[in-house]
Amino acid sequence: MSFSSLRTILIPLTAYVAGYVLSPATLHVVLSFVGLAVGGVVYWLFFVKHLSNVWSVRFLPGFSFFLFWVAMGMAASIVDGLRLKRPVGDQVSDVTVEILDQPQRKTKSMQTRLIIRSESSGKWNGKKVMSYWPVAYEKDASFKMGTRWTISFSCLSDAPMDWLHRESCCATVWVDARTSKCVRLPSCWNIRARAASIQADLLDRYQSMGLEDLSVDLVAAMCLGDKKTLDVETRQHFSATGLAHLLAVSGMHVGLLFALLQFFMRPFAVGSIYWKAGIVLSILLLLMYALVTGLSASVCRSVLMFVLVLFGQLYRHRNASVYTVLLSAFILLLWHPGFLYDLGFQLSYIAVLGILLGQKRLLELFEQRFHIPSPIASVLCISLLAQLATSPLTVYYFHQFPRWFLLSNLLMAPLAALLLYSGVFALLLADIPFLSVFSAYLLNLICKSMLGLTAWMSDWPGALLILKPFSQGWIYLFYVLFGLMLNLWYRKRWTGLLLVLLTLVLMQIIYLMDKFQISNIFTAL
Repeated sequence: MSFSSLRTILIPLTAYVAGYVLSPATLHVVLSFVGLAVGGVVYWLFFVKHLSNVWSVRFLPGFSFFLFWVAMGMAASIVDGLRLKRPVGDQVSDVTVEILDQPQRKTKSMQTRLIIRSESSGKWNGKKVMSYWPVAYEKDASFKMGTRWTISFSCLSDAPMDWLHRESCCATVWVDARTSKCVRLPSCWNIRARAASIQADLLDRYQSMGLEDLSVDLVAAMCLGDKKTLDVETRQHFSATGLAHLLAVSGMHVGLLFALLQFFMRPFAVGSIYWKAGIVLSILLLLMYALVTGLSASVCRSVLMFVLVLFGQLYRHRNASVYTVLLSAFILLLWHPGFLYDLGFQLSYIAVLGILLGQKRLLELFEQRFHIPSPIASVLCISLLAQLATSPLTVYYFHQFPRWFLLSNLLMAPLAALLLYSGVFALLLADIPFLSVFSAYLLNLICKSMLGLTAWMSDWPGALLILKPFSQGWIYLFYVLFGLMLNLWYRKRWTGLLLVLLTLVLMQIIYLMDKFQISNIFTAL
């Protein structure tokens, strides 16, 4: 897809993000930008459009369009600022709340998000808080997503605000067990509560098949997106080998399901009624998969991307992959601008864009220059591009880098696909005696192989490289460098090489400034 066709989504997306991030907006500023945008369009339509000698103001429609979306980003930042502003007061009594997430067990408490439905003063109404409950509530059958409670709580002050805002919460609270009372069970119209109930039922079916405990935990994490029971040691093994993405049901898992659906549609002629019915059925199956995995944010993002791809296929737009990814990101940011600061959102979209932009040329290089078989070359390309695209963010947030990620992904990607497909078919065969025993045996064998391989690879010398923190400016320049190198690879112009060298010099300067703390010297002077 050409850059000119991408501009229709890139311009509003860039303007919206810039307005949300860069401007300390007020309502007057937003109205001023909207007024300038509308004024520019009106001036173009009534005074400029039919005149041929005013070429110098032909930028007005595009510039007005840009200003309008900047204003929309500013308005979203104002709304988020009001929603995340914590009301005055540390003790709140007799509040009716609804549990938004399935409670998770922490070391000394149960954690879940709450939305306040009613409170006497009205200052807390509609606010979301991150709550901590006594561990004893873990055994309470009514302590689950979608239930409403009457509680009293006290605000805590030790949680970082950026983490709270990423969770769309304005405060962390400790719930008083003495005054807590469940007043209503989940409504039948609560889709997320119904999804959590379906997820729990499917997990019970896996457990009833006779799987071992560690196998159940791994299947629950990789097939259903439920990582609550996964032990810390297993998580560390997957993280040290660069396989942590396998434990989060996200783009790879939805992509494997999408590939399976596309495989079953191959016998049908493109454009036939059966082919169109297959696309509609694929969309419904992807939505059902999002439902059984608990409607987590990562799954919803991935399902939205692939649903848009299927709609593009339905209308014969088969090469609009980058456009589809950007459109899905724009839709999600319009719905919830706070996703912009969500690490999962950043990693998933950067990884997908990195793969889409670089896979074609890199695959040709591996297959034609190095004569690597196509299946192995495809896994290498996806792993290398995804890791390269997301490494600056993971190093910035976690200060570590898995050295053996290429080899580990090459070994584990086929097993992960086999586990996902086997897990789906095991649910379908669970009520057939002989086949259910065979599927359980196969799942146990795959899970043991994955757990054993990750534990073995995590013990390799220097498996995990620990790095020092660096500034955000280095991250921005890295992605600028990544884009310039892709442009140089595709277009091969000497000006692109100069820009790449200039970016490398700037990255080196920022690295030296961080290392020798030059900015602190200037501040002292």
